[in-house]
Amino acid sequence: AATELHELDDRIAKSLWVMARHLGRALKTHCKAVKINTAAIGNLIPQLHCHIVARHTNDEAWPHPVWGRGALHPLTNVTKAARLLTIQSWLGKM
Repeated sequence: AATELHELDDRIAKSLWVMARHLGRALKTHCKAVKINTAAIGNLIPQLHCHIVARHTNDEAWPHPVWGRGALHPLTNVTKAARLLTIQSWLGKM
């Protein structure tokens, strides 16, 4: 498993950025976000993964990074399921 972006072959790297752009665009519209933060950070989880976060000026961490700031607000199972279906639908339209 890759741990760094530069370890990906060109085809997979391009696919990752196409997906990140597609999901970021959909998330910005769906959530009415003022900013989309896209990051490939992973000091605790070594596998390469990409975060795409919708940001709003009234979120607890604004304008700082979301990690390690503000109180955690767990989602209900219903909300999690609805968000997952929405994201899956966006991926299906790529």
